[in-house]
Amino acid sequence: MIEMRGKGSQKEARLERLKEEIIEYIAGVPDCSAADIVHYLSNERRMRNHGLTTRKVGLF
Repeated sequence: MIEMRGKGSQKEARLERLKEEIIEYIAGVPDCSAADIVHYLSNERRMRNHGLTTRKVGLF
């Protein structure tokens, strides 16, 4: 699991939303790559300011 330095509830909520979005996408497209997930979240779900990279998504 990814560890964050801050302890804010907003940061925690953002991480939870990210996890839920990734799980939902993988359930719909099981053979996707980390790049596919980042593209979907960044462009389709408008999560551009979350600092998503394929490497970070690959940790999930």
